[in-house]
Amino acid sequence: MVIPNQSVVKLDKAMLMKSSRYSYFGLLLVIFWTCPVIAAPGVVTPTELSGGRIVSVEEARKLIGEGVLIFDVRSGINYGRGHIPGAVFAPYKGSSVKHVDFDPSQDRFSLSSLPKKKGVPVLIYSHGDTGWKSYKAAVTAIRTGYTQVNWFRDGFSAWVEAGLPVEH
Repeated sequence: MVIPNQSVVKLDKAMLMKSSRYSYFGLLLVIFWTCPVIAAPGVVTPTELSGGRIVSVEEARKLIGEGVLIFDVRSGINYGRGHIPGAVFAPYKGSSVKHVDFDPSQDRFSLSSLPKKKGVPVLIYSHGDTGWKSYKAAVTAIRTGYTQVNWFRDGFSAWVEAGLPVEH
């Protein structure tokens, strides 16, 4: 039976520990580099909308009182759990990055639910300030010629928080 030299065993353990640290460090780097993709659902939407208007809860309530057409672009499940009274279900299915320079060709949004007349005021909303679906839907509407796009950036969560009515 051969007994290894203890100094060699210690060296091997030290090398293994050092190698493990490098592997762990490499794994952390990969996680941090991919974090924006993984953490995308929490990415806050822009605070500007070129060609449209961002509206507050109070402004949204006022516009709704004036008869603006309302579009909920959340998923069917969320729409079914509750939505702003009178909102039309117009789901936005996004695969593009959550960034102002998104590529709408990677997403699915049917403009057929929006009015044919592009000068009619519309209000588009989703969950809240992390609701990229509503931002992207608003941008898509603007890019296709809609001239009175109101983006309710704070969305359904702010509506509920304000104690305003919800339809199921």
